[in-house]
This record gives sequence, C-alpha cells and structure tokens, in this order.
Amino acid sequence: MTTVALTLLPAGRTLHVEAGSSILKAAHAAGVDIEATCGGRGRCTSCRVKLVAGAIPPPTIMDEVQLGDALVREGYRLSCQCRVSDAITVQVSPPMDDRTFQILGGERPEGAPVPVRIEAGIAKAVVRVTLPAEEHHQTSDLEAVLEAVGGTPEDCAPEALKTLPAALRAHGGEVTVATFGSRILSIEAGDTHLHKFGLAIDIGTTSVVSTLLELESGEQMASASSLNPQAVFGGDLMSRSTRATCASSRRASSGSSTSTWRRSCGTRACPPSGSTRSPSSATRACTTCSWASIPPISASPPTRR
Repeated sequence: MTTVALTLLPAGRTLHVEAGSSILKAAHAAGVDIEATCGGRGRCTSCRVKLVAGAIPPPTIMDEVQLGDALVREGYRLSCQCRVSDAITVQVSPPMDDRTFQILGGERPEGAPVPVRIEAGIAKAVVRVTLPAEEHHQTSDLEAVLEAVGGTPEDCAPEALKTLPAALRAHGGEVTVATFGSRILSIEAGDTHLHKFGLAIDIGTTSVVSTLLELESGEQMASASSLNPQAVFGGDLMSRSTRATCASSRRASSGSSTSTWRRSCGTRACPPSGSTRSPSSATRACTTCSWASIPPISASPPTRR
C-alpha cells in the first residue's frame, strides 16, 4: 500500500494516508474536524481547503461548480473531492465556535416546583459484608456481596468488578450497591445511598444540551451545552445518515460519527461546579450511569390532588 504525506494546517499535523484517499476522509479518520455540511457529497463549500505546498491537483467538476474559477485559481479545493496522490500541505478552515451561537439550555429558576416526577428505576442500598480474616475462608468478594443483596454473578456489570476489592476494604466491608432492576451497576465504598444522579442529554441537529439531575427530587444540579460535534459529518440528519450508510465511507464515517458523539457526552459526566455535595460523590454517582446498562429515564406528570 502506497502512502503519501498530508499536512493539515493550522494544527500542523502530518498524516501518512493511502494514496487516492480524499482529504476529508483522511482528516476525519485521524480525528481532525473538517465541516462537511452536505455530508461530503460535493454539494457545498464548507469543506474547502487551500493548498499551500506541494503539487496542486487539477480541479474536479464539483470544485469548479461550487467554488468558481477565482477560488480554484487561488488553490482552493473541496476536501471531499480532492484525492491525495503526492505530498501536500493544506490550510483547513477553523471549526465552528460555540461562543458565536446562542444555545438554549434547561435552566429552571431556583425554588420553582418540579414539573415532573422522575421514575429512574435506580435503587441504592447500603450493605455490610464480612471480609475474609482467616486462611480457610474462601468466599470471594463478589459472592459475599451477592449473598447480601440477593443476586447471581450474571447480574453484576463487569465495570463493577474492577473496583469491588478496593471498595469493600475502604470502609471495613461497608458498601453501597447501585442497581437497576436486578442489574448491579456499581458497588461504591461507604454509604452513598443519598447520592443518586442522572445525566439527561438532549441531542439536537445542531446542539447538545446535558443536564445533571438529582434522581430523587428532580432537582437540576448543573447544565452544559455545546454544538453537536457530528455537524462535521453533515449539516442535517439526512446528510449524516447518507454518509454513514455509504459503502465507500461506512468504516471511516459511521464509526467516527459515533465515537465523536460518545466523546462529547463523556466530557459532560462530571461533578457540578458550585454544588453543595461532595465532588467525589457526584463523580461516583455519574459514573454509575452506564450507557449500555440503563435505558432512558422516563418521566410522568405529577399526580393531581
């Protein structure tokens, strides 16, 4: 496989990409965001780049139609149409800045009544288990916890097993077990049954708003918003879907689009700034909510009296 050097400015990153790859596909595969409103189909100019070094490839029909003669002569090309055959250096347009957009959040005035009753399905119970003190005591940590809460090894999430030994010994065998139905989501050191948080994420076409909620009272602890990072794969849902399902770009686009969204959501699972609760407790509570283990939180109107 022949590779060529592709340098992206202003990041200054040099990628060694397969000859014949488009600049847009190579950049997205390397985690460099280049906006492509049309989904990389050559129907807009958002992914345009300027070649500043190396042999300038001849323009395609879509370059001439979308960019016009003036920009083509200055060395501009559509990154979704421009194929890399020789070592080149290109200038990439800066990504959209969150500060230039007004994103509406979900803030509620302090003291206002909670409009819904949250039915999260998350339960936390404090249990105390006897740690092995004798050599002939062969009961495992997991068996001891399951005996106290009543469950089977299949009910315990793999993530909970990683911290189980340390959690049991941090407070002499006292732990808090967080469950969803029969599924054990996490096992936390000490008594943290009052710390129950959930992260509600509103994913829009252009923006993402995340709200940290206290699951018992419905109190909003913090809110954060940003532009939807998937916008680089298309300005609308149809463009993103088309790019993700296209056979020629499924591997580079679909995986990148999903991982981009997961990284964005991961940055929001943090303790609320200014919260009166312990940051470490808030962090533990947030990490309890596993994306794969917990279905969306349901909410129902309050009962009228």
